[in-house]
Amino acid sequence: MRKKTEKIYLEILKKEVERTFGTPLQTPTNFQACMNAILEKTHKSISVSTLKRIFGYVPAGDKYVPSMTILNILAEFAGYENYHDFYINHSQELRSQGEKSLEELLRSTAVHLECAKKELNMLCSKLGLNYSQMLGGGGGKIESFPEEMD
Repeated sequence: MRKKTEKIYLEILKKEVERTFGTPLQTPTNFQACMNAILEKTHKSISVSTLKRIFGYVPAGDKYVPSMTILNILAEFAGYENYHDFYINHSQELRSQGEKSLEELLRSTAVHLECAKKELNMLCSKLGLNYSQMLGGGGGKIESFPEEMD
């Protein structure tokens, strides 16, 4: 996985761990309680210091990435079979959001293009030019503009 993608998925997983735990992980007591909750639910352990590194309570450096074992345990705690299951679930969700964003962008671009065409048509009309002839056979490209006006 690429760094940016890893960070996005880790942020999502962290939110899901906090949601499952029921409170944000911000105090030493929270981290200890979360470690116990993870152990109780998954029968697997993660150290408090690892949780603190993952959640940014202690500095870990930009290059820190939890091991796959840790990611699997966190994903299992959040209700997934493992990290792969979590990843697949969210990649479909993110892809769907990306497709919606692209559709919105295309729709918005089409609206702006339509507005620009209307504006250009009005301008041509005011200048006494034929809008259709200006677009001519150039596949929608303007072939020529009149000389500069006074």
